[in-house]
Amino acid sequence: MTLSTVVMEELECWDCGIRFAVPKRWIRNKEDETIHCPNGHEVAYYWNESEETLLKKIEKLQAENKDLKERLFKALHMAEQAEGHMEAAKESTPAIPPEKPQHGKEKRICPVCRKEYRLYGSFLKHIKHSHPDKDFRQLAEAADQGPNKR
Repeated sequence: MTLSTVVMEELECWDCGIRFAVPKRWIRNKEDETIHCPNGHEVAYYWNESEETLLKKIEKLQAENKDLKERLFKALHMAEQAEGHMEAAKESTPAIPPEKPQHGKEKRICPVCRKEYRLYGSFLKHIKHSHPDKDFRQLAEAADQGPNKR
């Protein structure tokens, strides 16, 4: 019986961190195939690349990562600005008056100055011109509720 020595190559899985060993001669034959750790994760192994080449690749990937982060922060900042502009536009846009009621014979009473209006359009004009500092929609809705109607 003859004893032979097998040289082992120690590897570490980048995903789960497990360390394992495979025969060095065997791993050289697997250059074009995928290697898996005992837990089933793919293990990247660079046979022909020097440490300097690998460091350059790392630097390149780090620069790409930095660029992507900067682009992400710019996009988030632009989204926040757009949201601010939308809020400002909402505040500066006059409220849409409610639909004209079906019953045209009901009188409207202005909840601010208590003036009566027979026509709904006249009532809306009064609110717009006599009470510009008040919320147009709230006044129109208040006038459409029971106690102010006659």
